[in-house]
Amino acid sequence: MALIWRQILFHLSLAFFPSVFSQDACSQSSCYPATGDLLIGREDKLSATSTCGLGRPERYCIVSHLEDEKKCFRCDSRQPYVPGLNENSHRIENVVYKLTPQRKRTWWQAQNGLSNVSIRLDLEAEFHFTHLVLTFKTFRPSAMLIERSHDFGRTWHVYRYFAYDCGESFPGVPTGLPRQITDVICESRYSAQAPSTDGEVVFRVLPSNIDIRDPYSMEVQNLLKMTNLRINFTKLHTLGDNLLDNRPEIREKYYYAIHEMVVRGSCSCYGHAARCIAIPGVIPNPDMVHGRCECTHNTKGLNCEQCEDFFNDLPWKPAVGLDTNACKRCECNSHATRCHFDPALFEATGRTSGGICDDCQHNTMGRNCEMCKNYFYHDPSRDITDSEACQPCDCDPRGSLNDGLCDSKQDAINDLEAGRCHCKRWVTGRRCDGCMDGYYDLNENNTEGCLACSCNLLGTIGNTGCDKVTGQCTCKRFVTGENCDQCAEGYWGMSADRDGCKACDCDLGGSYDNNCDLQTGQCRCRPNVAGRRCEQPSNGFFAPYLDYHVFEAEDARGSPNTRLIIRERHADRGATWTGPGFVQVSEGATLEFTLDNVPYSTEYHILVRYDSTGNRDWREIGMELIRPPTGDPSGPCANEIQQPGYMITSLPAGQRYQFVNPPVCLERGQTYTLKLDFGRQGDPGGSAASAVMIDSVAIIPNMNSIPFFQGREGEYHKAEFDRYRCLDSQLSAVKSDLHEVCRKYLNSISLLIEGEALPCECDNTGSHSIVCGALGGQCKCKPNVAGRTCDRCAPGTFGFGPRGCAECECNSIGSEDNSCDVTSGQCKCRPNTFGRRCDECQAGFYNYPVCERCQCSGRADICDPRTGACISCRDNTTGHNCERCLDGYYGDPQPGGGVPCRPCPCPGGIDSGFQHATSCYLDPTTQDVVCRCDVGYTGSKCERCDEGFFGNPLVPGGTCSPCQCRGNIEPLAPGSCDPNTGQCLKCLFNTEGFHCERCKAGYFGDARRQNCRRCVCDVLGTDPIGGDCDRTTGQCPCLPNVLGLTCDHCKENHWKLASGKGCDPCGCDPKGAISAQCDLYMGMCRCQRGRGGRTCSDCETNYWGDPEKKCELCQCNLEGSESRQCNKKDGSCVCLPGVMGYQCDKCTRGWRGEVPNCQPCGECFNNWDEILTDLKRESASLIDRANQVKEQGVGGAYESEFKAMEKKLNQVDNIVSSTNISAAQVANIQNVLKALKKNLTSSEKKLREVQDKITNATLRVQTVNTDIGVLQASLQSLTEDAMNLKDNATALQEANVEGALNLTKEAQGRSQDALNRVLQSTHTLSVAEKIRKNAEEQLKMEEEALNLAQQENEDLLQELDRKVVELNANIPSLNSMVCDRAGNPCDDVCGGAGCGRCGGLSCDQGALQKSKNALDLSKKAEEKLETVEIKAGRLLEEVNKAQAQSLQALTITEDAAVSAANAKNVSNDLKKDLESLLVEIEKFTTEDRAKPSDIRRLADEIKNMSISLSESEVMQLALQINQTILGLTNIDAIIRETAVDAQTAENVKRRAEDIRNKTKNVLKVAQEVRDALQAAKAAQNVAQAAISNATLDIAEAGKDLAETSNGTDNAEATAATSLEGALSLQIRLRDIERNFTENRLRLQKAETETRNAQNLADAVDRKATQLDARYKTAQTELGKKTSSLGGEVQTRATTLREKANRLRQETQSQIRTLSDLETQLPQNEQKIQQLSSEIDELLRRMNDAYSVIDAREKHYRTCAS
Repeated sequence: MALIWRQILFHLSLAFFPSVFSQDACSQSSCYPATGDLLIGREDKLSATSTCGLGRPERYCIVSHLEDEKKCFRCDSRQPYVPGLNENSHRIENVVYKLTPQRKRTWWQAQNGLSNVSIRLDLEAEFHFTHLVLTFKTFRPSAMLIERSHDFGRTWHVYRYFAYDCGESFPGVPTGLPRQITDVICESRYSAQAPSTDGEVVFRVLPSNIDIRDPYSMEVQNLLKMTNLRINFTKLHTLGDNLLDNRPEIREKYYYAIHEMVVRGSCSCYGHAARCIAIPGVIPNPDMVHGRCECTHNTKGLNCEQCEDFFNDLPWKPAVGLDTNACKRCECNSHATRCHFDPALFEATGRTSGGICDDCQHNTMGRNCEMCKNYFYHDPSRDITDSEACQPCDCDPRGSLNDGLCDSKQDAINDLEAGRCHCKRWVTGRRCDGCMDGYYDLNENNTEGCLACSCNLLGTIGNTGCDKVTGQCTCKRFVTGENCDQCAEGYWGMSADRDGCKACDCDLGGSYDNNCDLQTGQCRCRPNVAGRRCEQPSNGFFAPYLDYHVFEAEDARGSPNTRLIIRERHADRGATWTGPGFVQVSEGATLEFTLDNVPYSTEYHILVRYDSTGNRDWREIGMELIRPPTGDPSGPCANEIQQPGYMITSLPAGQRYQFVNPPVCLERGQTYTLKLDFGRQGDPGGSAASAVMIDSVAIIPNMNSIPFFQGREGEYHKAEFDRYRCLDSQLSAVKSDLHEVCRKYLNSISLLIEGEALPCECDNTGSHSIVCGALGGQCKCKPNVAGRTCDRCAPGTFGFGPRGCAECECNSIGSEDNSCDVTSGQCKCRPNTFGRRCDECQAGFYNYPVCERCQCSGRADICDPRTGACISCRDNTTGHNCERCLDGYYGDPQPGGGVPCRPCPCPGGIDSGFQHATSCYLDPTTQDVVCRCDVGYTGSKCERCDEGFFGNPLVPGGTCSPCQCRGNIEPLAPGSCDPNTGQCLKCLFNTEGFHCERCKAGYFGDARRQNCRRCVCDVLGTDPIGGDCDRTTGQCPCLPNVLGLTCDHCKENHWKLASGKGCDPCGCDPKGAISAQCDLYMGMCRCQRGRGGRTCSDCETNYWGDPEKKCELCQCNLEGSESRQCNKKDGSCVCLPGVMGYQCDKCTRGWRGEVPNCQPCGECFNNWDEILTDLKRESASLIDRANQVKEQGVGGAYESEFKAMEKKLNQVDNIVSSTNISAAQVANIQNVLKALKKNLTSSEKKLREVQDKITNATLRVQTVNTDIGVLQASLQSLTEDAMNLKDNATALQEANVEGALNLTKEAQGRSQDALNRVLQSTHTLSVAEKIRKNAEEQLKMEEEALNLAQQENEDLLQELDRKVVELNANIPSLNSMVCDRAGNPCDDVCGGAGCGRCGGLSCDQGALQKSKNALDLSKKAEEKLETVEIKAGRLLEEVNKAQAQSLQALTITEDAAVSAANAKNVSNDLKKDLESLLVEIEKFTTEDRAKPSDIRRLADEIKNMSISLSESEVMQLALQINQTILGLTNIDAIIRETAVDAQTAENVKRRAEDIRNKTKNVLKVAQEVRDALQAAKAAQNVAQAAISNATLDIAEAGKDLAETSNGTDNAEATAATSLEGALSLQIRLRDIERNFTENRLRLQKAETETRNAQNLADAVDRKATQLDARYKTAQTELGKKTSSLGGEVQTRATTLREKANRLRQETQSQIRTLSDLETQLPQNEQKIQQLSSEIDELLRRMNDAYSVIDAREKHYRTCAS
């Protein structure tokens, strides 16, 4: 409805501000013209069926002119109204609104006495009608109706009925408010008789009581639109003059007269116009609402009810809100000027478009003229709107079909091409003017167009088959055959590619040749090789590296001066050698290798792998290849069989391999011997002996001998192989990641050399899988497993098995090296060390490596090898040195003690079957044995059961078991249970029974969980004679129809719990109620629509009647009735004073006037009527009283009197009923009444008093019972709080022994307070109970004593009321303290007293919640309390034992002093060692360079050194000391007794601090050394790192000294408190001594390695000199060889070599230039390609030169001079 009013306001704004709103408002939304009065300017369209004075003047009178002299006037309407001239004219046009002061002087008036009159407005167009206002000059009609027509009067529809009495005037028309906007109802509020003038009738088309969600709906629009309006008056108000006749004086008083009539509305434009203009022929009037819309949104028509021409793509719709629903222009692509709307098309397009173009032009068709006609096509270069868009098809008749029909449009998805003709089967082309590929001879007479070729399409050039005219075949480059249907040799896979077939491209080494299958391309692979090109080994096979054939030096035959060295692999780096290690050789040594298993007859290079130990080259090594005598004279090596196989090579220092030139030729299947003769190493004058470590010898094929590296194409492959330095990657034992080019060539070379792919043969035990690497064949080894096939343990490991190999972990001090037996793992131990790892002492000794004998007093043979703690002590002893008795024994087994360990008699001994203690001790005072009893036993010998336990502990098998009281007793309280039977005697927590297993009467819950709670039963719903609640569930005995654990709610479909008698059924009418459940307190049912009453069996509010048949609306006059509700049965209304009638529409008797202005008649009438009323009331009262007495049995003796009274009463009734009563009769009646009153007064008075007293007493008793119930609930809550607090106190004791006492005291105080409150409440309840019993007894007394009892009860009740008030006043504060919220009485969150709940998680400040929290803590404390108390005795005994142990502290302190002295001596030794080390370091830094690899190795070894004393061990020592301290008592006495020892320990501490200070000085010097090393030369950077690591180790040694000092400090505390701490300190000091020994050995080793590093540095300095000497020697040798060949040859060779060198230098320069260009200028691809071509040419020329040089060199070397 709000939207309608906003729309009305918008229209009004348009009316008053027309310049602001224009047609622009229609551009974005719907728009509406301004509203106005439709009558203005349409006076001629307004008519009435009756007008006074049209034919002749007529007289009329005005009834309301009671005080005016002139009451009648004349009406003359023969002429229109003219002010001052013809003012008696009252035509219908006078009702039109005029904004003039005299507008009240004009009106329309109908003829006198005429009831049926109508006014009609005929509009020239359709308008929107919103509301009507009629202002009457005389009385409003008693009945009228408004109707309208929207089809210019052809049909009429009623809007609304108006009547003073709707039922009489318009029977059957509904009354009341409309429920829908289309409801036609009758209303009475505009039909009353008052006022007599200026009364209004207002009608709104859209009811104000209905919320209209969519004001633009068709239902609303249809209701508003109108072309004609008619107002029918059907009945006049006659002011009660029902005898109306035709007398003129009667008729001239009653007529219809209207001052003003407003018909509000606007022209109907359906939201498509903001302004309306005059219809042709209508004179424009600025105040007139015109009827022709000025349409927008492409609409037309008087009301914009049609779409404009050519705007029919969407159906016409009214504009709604922001949706203009504008008519949409048809899309005809400029090929049509007309269109129409098709509803079926609109639905088919998903309601998006429905326009169809008519008469398409320019060879187009379709609903949008979007397609070309047949035999025309849409030119893609032209838009469809172009008049030339459709062009005729142009098809070749020889090859086209369908008479030249072509595709009409371009559509790639559907394979349509605009203008493309439909061709014959073998014809193609847009015009169908050419044959398809593979066909020729286009002919119009051929139905298929062309003939088929015999050529293979894929094999012909362009894949066209044959020539399209002649049919001739032309093959592609690699295709052959008459029909071009075969691939040439070496090619396969004919396809549409340019060349036709692809090259076989078989792998150079993996296949036998370059021929492959013509179809699949599969090459002929060597064994165990796979892939189409034979480029990869089969699964489980591999292609080996070039150095696959390796011959280890360890397997060679060496001279006596050779030595095998096994080298352990580094954990973080791969091995740089093969096999287990090296063979160390010196000058004059020889090694003989057996070369067998040669896989391929060709030339091989000898590769020697080694590791130099010095910095000088090994200059001369003779290599002699001894060939077998059975060589093949015609084989590839025939030319070299007779040649000597002796060569000279060298081993340069700093390298790891030597690639020996020239190569040697080896034949497959032959075995050779390679002998290495190690001659002199250095200069002839050198005297220093040196050695070199030989790793292995390998044979590498000569790349120049590989077949596919020869020839023109082979040169390219060889150049690419060399460019990526593929050969260099195979020389080192460490293989780096290979370039893909290298992998390809190495794979091919290996497969060629080996002749097949080799099996992986991965060891199942040592490898993770049987699959190895495709190149190299390395299997995936398990941890610490080595070898290509993972078949052996790596050096330094052992135990080859499924999990790999384990590290030897040989002790660096006790073993010679880290190698061990590969099977057992036994290391090579030094003298006096044992164990697999050489890290143990012999049995009976400890403290490795300084092994000492175990100290076990002869009671054990072995001890812990590290700590010296004795193992398997005998004679019932235990302890570190077997110095104390086992648990369960007592005595003094220490050396010098005279008491052996004996069993504890507690009471029967260990094997007696009734031993009840785990240990005992001998009282030093009484010399008696004192047992430490188990839990549940007591007595000096544990001979009886403790409190809370029962049984017989003195018989075999007898035990003391805990009393099974479910936790409901205090176990430590004496007499809590029977010690013999176990019966629970003092049950707590409201429990009872043999085991306290059930709750007491009046309580319920789980006794095992100590939660027996008092029964809580609702007094209103609990049966008072049903007994207590169930002891387990707490279920209370409920009254009938009452449910709930506490009987606190009614059964379903019941109510009235407060009655105290159970719950009553709701009784909801099944037909009238929504559900059978009613309100729990009022009993009201939830009624369906149209039903009412408590049980929904009546009509709804403001209705009456039988709901099963029909409910009628109460027709109560609102001005005369108390409410709209009438009597549910007969519909009569409840009237206000002075009003009467069925509808309360009349003034009652004794009142005058009209409702609601009824006035009393006066005092006279009132007096008389009051007398009559009193008489009638007293008569009725007497009759009722007499009937009551009669019914109560007073009959007998008074029967005649009652009959006489009845007779007199009947007479009185008759007299009262008559209308004429005299004063005498009234007096007579009064006398009779007095007599009757006199007879009944006394008995009635007594009965009433007794009844009142009983009622009052009953009510007070009920009140008291309610208060008692509340108090009982509060008492129960307080009792539970007290019990919870008590439970909390008990549980709190278990949680924290130290803090439990304070918390328990606080809980005890709160419990006492709660108990006091409980006692006070109990007292109050007892008083209330006593009062209640007294009240009940007083009610049973005789009637005569009722007054006295009532007075006493009232006094007592007043006292109770006062106390209840006081309690209620205290409830908020009590709630605040207990429940955390001051509810009165109940808080929504925390509840309150009597509310059924109190406290909660959100109420943590209340006493109840705090008590619950304390309960949780107390329960935890209670669980621990028993254990703590039992252990208390044991702790006392242990304190006594600790006191005895403290006597031994003196001896331990002396030992600590000795240990500290030893620590000082060790520190002094360390200082000397450090000073010596600094001297060596200084010496080292002053000398020249060291070899980086050796320095790195030394640094790694120093870094791996560690000191055994760790931070965790120090923390563990401190923890043990703290634990020992916590176990001691009487500490002051111990301190006094050990004061001397403490002073000694203090002295030890000072000495240790001095040692620490000295160590700091040493560290400072070491730091200065490190700073000096950092300033050394750049060449010594690696050495600097090693020195820094050594310095860090020195710092760690300093930390060890500091830890020694800390250990001394700890020794001081230990000496004062505990024997065990002192022993631990002594053990740590020994560990430090051992660590110092290890450090000393490591420093000596570091010194040796430093000297070696110095030697290597010297060797580096001499390297340039040596190289220069070697160069000169080479020149000399070359000169000797070439001198014999002649000067000319020498000159030519030199010239050729120089040219080759120049070419090589130029090539290298070009390569560098190319590399720079590739890095910096990738965009210059063309230039790079040029350079690449030049480089290839230079490489070719260089290779040619090298070939010439090699050929000449061979010729000159083999030919005679």
